[in-house]
Amino acid sequence: LRACGSRLVGTYTDPKHPGCTRRVAQIGGTRFASIYGADEDGKPWVVKATVACSGYNGVDAEQLIVDFTPKGGPSEAVALAAYEGFGATLTFPDGNVWTMVPCSNPNLKTKQQIAACRAGAKA
Repeated sequence: LRACGSRLVGTYTDPKHPGCTRRVAQIGGTRFASIYGADEDGKPWVVKATVACSGYNGVDAEQLIVDFTPKGGPSEAVALAAYEGFGATLTFPDGNVWTMVPCSNPNLKTKQQIAACRAGAKA
């Protein structure tokens, strides 16, 4: 797997856990990521993930392959990334869709990028 996925880095809402965010952090320039979150009980958790570029396993989308075993879930939940403008969604096999909190991607570094994101411009 080659490194990709910088657009999926950021904070997401999870409709299965209202009010509980999930933060996807990629280890710079690698295919490795971590997801930081907490559920309704407030107890923080971290799970590991791998980023796969579009074309991996014949899938025409970037993928986040998540190991949810520390939370009692599957070891390879494959979330498909979709992008619109500066935002993203992650769609999991169970149908759950995480939606990126607007402008939460830390890779928006320039004043122009941040202003365009806040204005709702398309990337």
